[in-house]
Amino acid sequence: MKTANGNGGRGYRHNARRKSNPSAEAAGRAKDSVKEGRAHRHETRTAGAKKVPTLSWDRKNKPETWGPMLATVERIEPDEWLDALRKDKKQNDLGLGHNPDEYADADAALYGWYEHEGRWANRIIHGCAPRVMAGLLEHERLAEQVQFVYFDPPYGMDYDAKFRHDSVRTEAFRDTYERGIHSYLDGIRETAALAHELLAATGSLFMQIGDVNIHRCAMVLDEVFGPENRVSTISYATGGGGSSTKEIAKAGDWILWYAKDRNRMYFQTLYEEQDLRAWLNTQTFAAGIEIDNEIRALTTAERETPEPLLEAGGRFWRMGRLLSQGASDNEQGDPYEWNGIVFGGEAGGLENAHWRVDRRGLDTLAETGRLFANVEPPKAGEAKKQAGANQLHMKLYQEEMAGKRLNNLWPETIAEKKKIYPVQTGRKAVERCLLMTTRPGDLALDPTLGSGTTAVVAETWGRRWIGIDSSRMSAAVSRERVLTTTYPRHLLANSEAGWRRENELRSANGQPLLPRPPDGASKDPKLAVPAPGDGETDQQGIVVKRMPYVTAASLAYAEREDKRARREVTWLVDRPVEAKTGRRITSRFTVETELRTTRYEDPTRLTKPRRRQREDEWRERALARLEEAGVETGSERWDVAELEAAPEHTEGAGRISHRAAVVGRLSGKRKTAAVAVFPEDVKVSASGLNRTVAEIERRTLAGAEQNVELLLVVGAEFASDAVAAAQMLETGVALVEAKTDLHLKDVSKGAQSSFVLLAQPSVLVERAGEGRWTAELKGWMVMDPIAGTPAFRPAKDVRLWLLDTNYDEGRFIARRIHAPRAGKGSEELRRDITRVLGKESDTSAIQAVTGLKSAPFDAPETGMIGVRVITVEGGEVWGSIEVGSTEGAQ
Repeated sequence: MKTANGNGGRGYRHNARRKSNPSAEAAGRAKDSVKEGRAHRHETRTAGAKKVPTLSWDRKNKPETWGPMLATVERIEPDEWLDALRKDKKQNDLGLGHNPDEYADADAALYGWYEHEGRWANRIIHGCAPRVMAGLLEHERLAEQVQFVYFDPPYGMDYDAKFRHDSVRTEAFRDTYERGIHSYLDGIRETAALAHELLAATGSLFMQIGDVNIHRCAMVLDEVFGPENRVSTISYATGGGGSSTKEIAKAGDWILWYAKDRNRMYFQTLYEEQDLRAWLNTQTFAAGIEIDNEIRALTTAERETPEPLLEAGGRFWRMGRLLSQGASDNEQGDPYEWNGIVFGGEAGGLENAHWRVDRRGLDTLAETGRLFANVEPPKAGEAKKQAGANQLHMKLYQEEMAGKRLNNLWPETIAEKKKIYPVQTGRKAVERCLLMTTRPGDLALDPTLGSGTTAVVAETWGRRWIGIDSSRMSAAVSRERVLTTTYPRHLLANSEAGWRRENELRSANGQPLLPRPPDGASKDPKLAVPAPGDGETDQQGIVVKRMPYVTAASLAYAEREDKRARREVTWLVDRPVEAKTGRRITSRFTVETELRTTRYEDPTRLTKPRRRQREDEWRERALARLEEAGVETGSERWDVAELEAAPEHTEGAGRISHRAAVVGRLSGKRKTAAVAVFPEDVKVSASGLNRTVAEIERRTLAGAEQNVELLLVVGAEFASDAVAAAQMLETGVALVEAKTDLHLKDVSKGAQSSFVLLAQPSVLVERAGEGRWTAELKGWMVMDPIAGTPAFRPAKDVRLWLLDTNYDEGRFIARRIHAPRAGKGSEELRRDITRVLGKESDTSAIQAVTGLKSAPFDAPETGMIGVRVITVEGGEVWGSIEVGSTEGAQ
């Protein structure tokens, strides 16, 4: 079905593949031996080899980083979502036969991890960046596959960022460290070393940093990349600067730019567009006017008001250089005579310089009226004049210039006016760095994703992307931002309309024409990955403006077979030729997390000392954080007090190791609890939970436990059957999930809790006609530790909720996406989606996008739907429901 938008507003489909990694559901069914991570040894430079100065700190010289496998939690299929919002819907939602990854054997790929290649999908990965990057290197062999890295670490060690969203105070990130600057620098070096391995030979890394640590970080990057690969230090304005009168105001930040190999680095010059007045005011060489075949300089008044000259047919020009540095022993080092003036003769100027073109080329420039000298020619009968070589120039016209060439000083303010994240990166900074060093289809990586700026910028410009962050809130904000942003629909060179426009531009600029794209390309917007270093395909993919590259050589050698200018075209890569109508939504992407095992090991049978030691360290860290900051869910908090070792507990005796009092912070009510801490690499399942409850019963019968009113189960990850089982058991059970920051051993203590109570969605499923259903999110059920029973939480403060209308228990595919947001935000989102779909918009279906009740969907072939709820603080609530149930997730 062809739409007014050509491709119906769909996202890009990249001509790239990615290895199959497990879904969270499939991972739970696999053997433990299949799921083990690997240690990745860093390939870092030896500093002493070239006597590079290094920074001294108390280093933890870890030679390797643990690289877990990555499990896919959600597959976001925007094309299916878009189809569900059309008037003319498909007969059925895509069912079991649908293969979004286009593997030859989808079932085999589901369990044969990293053995199959499928269609590319971008990625948001929730996890510790160094571990995730090590996993990408070890399991997916992504070494030298990344073209661009944007690294935006915390600027300092003591700033504790908090963020208020709809009256719910949540933690954006924590950048306080147990070992202070030493932990900070260890993390910078480890992340940079892994990024260095991921980067292609032509790739670049950009680190955004403030003035507190720029000097330290630069030395660390010198050590990892080599000082010879430092490209530039960019400074840019952020505005503000504070009101302190005791020190100078700070109104800017820095970007450190390093290449993997500076000699092979891909680079594309950017130009700032300028109107005529701005162009005249920024010329470093004298500017003039050519009108009625007369050439002269501009007066001050004409500089201030140049428009009348332009209206009279004038052409503005500036002087361009004709000299290059370095003496020459051929004719380009000889004096040149023009208009009775000898340039570079007795007056000198060629001792350490030479002409940029040969003598014949200078003659061509003279014949075509391109030469200019600020020396009056001799009058009739007078002898030849002598002038310095640097007094002869060429004329460059204003319309031949793309604008002001971007340098490393960006004085305009680069900051987001409307922030959705406390430390949100300014979009223009990322955009400029990306466009200077990548082509359409290249892979961009951000190990500190934050609010998703890099993902949005890369998606806008047709680059593939991977974003990593250890914060749940970051993953939630980024997911929402990528999904609810609509993007410009650039013309692609392999579409019919794009091919025609591209060849029009090529013909006008003397470039070779592209062959016609295959039939149907306009309905399937693809972005090819250009060959590195191939100048003709640098910008193949997105159609961009360009103009002839005008230099002394291009003008002097235009008609000569024996000479050829090195560049013929100036690519204006930040000025795309837009499609006439329409916007588009995001390309497909996945949300992933670090994979943990599901093995339940009897603590009494643990014999490996290193394993025992790891478990003990994890338990001690978890218990210390529990006692310090308690447990939260949304805006509610329970303190864990009076923590003590359980009676008769000995090492290896069982999971239950401590007792504590759980106290409601608001109510003051308390319960006595037994505390069981599962290892950080174990996914707690229903069977593991049942064993722990049985342990309480056994110890109570043996007289080792008394008055236990609640079981507090702490784990790094929980299987969905454990959530359901916890609500069915007679013993009160509260499942407490550790946030990612608890895995970061060097992160210090703080006021924010590292634990959240798990919950289960409450969804009402109703018939909506023959073979049609709707799902309405009512809220979620969470175990109240004090009451000891599940408590209902209404569906407020929901950032996103996703619906898989044909859940097969093998993988969650978000076929319907809902972003309930109050007021103007909802109106903007509905308007943007309507703009994408145009006349095909289904008003009622689009209205449901910002609500808590879905539009009708076909009865699933599997008999089940899946629901995932993302709260404003980044928490996730999930479950599966049999169609026909009105009891909520089962």
